[in-house]
Amino acid sequence: MESADPARRRAMMSDRERLRFLAASNVRYKPLEAILRRLAPVPADPLVGLILDPHEFRYRRALCARALLGRVPPEHAAALAECGRDATVDFEVRNPVLMSVLSMPGTREADDLLSWLRTCEIDAEERASDSLSPAISLARAMDGDASAVEALAERATDPWWTERTEAEQAIEALIRARGHAAVLSAFGRDSTEALARHGRSPAERLLGLRCHRRAGGDITFCLGDDSALVARKAYDLLIESRGADEELLVTVRENRPGHVWALAVLHKRGHDIRPLWEEAGSPRIELPGVPSDVREAIVRHYAPGQRDTDPRWLVEAALLGPSLPSEDRDDLIEKRLDFAFRALRAWGLKPQKPLSAHQDYGQGSSTYHVISTDAGKVYLSTLGPFFMLRDEHEEVKALLQMSGFRHIGKELGATVFTGLAVYYFGIRDPLRIRNLLFYWQD
Repeated sequence: MESADPARRRAMMSDRERLRFLAASNVRYKPLEAILRRLAPVPADPLVGLILDPHEFRYRRALCARALLGRVPPEHAAALAECGRDATVDFEVRNPVLMSVLSMPGTREADDLLSWLRTCEIDAEERASDSLSPAISLARAMDGDASAVEALAERATDPWWTERTEAEQAIEALIRARGHAAVLSAFGRDSTEALARHGRSPAERLLGLRCHRRAGGDITFCLGDDSALVARKAYDLLIESRGADEELLVTVRENRPGHVWALAVLHKRGHDIRPLWEEAGSPRIELPGVPSDVREAIVRHYAPGQRDTDPRWLVEAALLGPSLPSEDRDDLIEKRLDFAFRALRAWGLKPQKPLSAHQDYGQGSSTYHVISTDAGKVYLSTLGPFFMLRDEHEEVKALLQMSGFRHIGKELGATVFTGLAVYYFGIRDPLRIRNLLFYWQD
């Protein structure tokens, strides 16, 4: 009899089945960093096998190629290079395949690809310069050509992880080939700190931040940058490291620019930030009319949000304390669903079996379940005891409210959760409360 334990079933999968599970269609809209972390433990050989299989979905082949960066098996390098050259292969696959081979500099295959990409750039008949621009940019950078660094700096601000990291990879290759001086001279600066502090655009200052960090400099001052893009990157890098926190503490105590970001960093470094937060005036985003339980549920689930998120939400999430373990949370969700189902049945509304939005649509991920009844559909959030009705049936509303659930009506549901940027069908902006509590993403 087949095991009902999902972990046991995954352990019995073949390498190909495991890759199809880890890179399933519903992961495409998750942060690429998270997907690559899932793929990192997979040995290189199964990754290569899937990449070279033309019958696999192109997005899955591309993900596996990105997971292969820096660990291409020598015995497979030639086949991968040939795949990258093959004009019949979709460029969505070719680019990461080429870049994976180029990530092994000094090998014969990487050297051959460099020569080929130089030819592509000037060969009008190849018509590859647009579709293969990331690989060509990397090849130019590896050659020490700094002429494209301004365009690369701009691409490194792209909200899409793939575009951004491809540009960052090319910039790193240029620095390895020519040093920081080649990058700085393109922007008329004489030091990495000067570029980070005084770059003319967020793209320039973001590049300066990376270079200054790479050179061993302190980037705490970047938390006070006018651009959330730059400040968030400084936060992301500072929480990855441990060091002297005095500059962060001074930034908070003196209310310097970036002091809320500094609070968020100090929390991640293990400090109790509540006293500091209170000394700083308890900075907080006000959302008039939003109940505290709704606010807390959304912050717990969505913070730290996308990169344009206001740092006050990160601090508020830190002050909430730990969330329930995932198993306990799942049990609580099941109990709420069962309670609601029984109440609707007792009322004679003939509820059908609760379905997650993933089950209802047949794909995607979500934060709600739907129960179809004789009085219409009832939507129950997984983030807390919150419900929404397709049709505002007063008896159903009263029943669920008496059962301890909060109704998310039109006015409350339409309230925008200001400052918390969330990915939603290609956008990364603050969403309405109804979209956050009852979220579905294909």
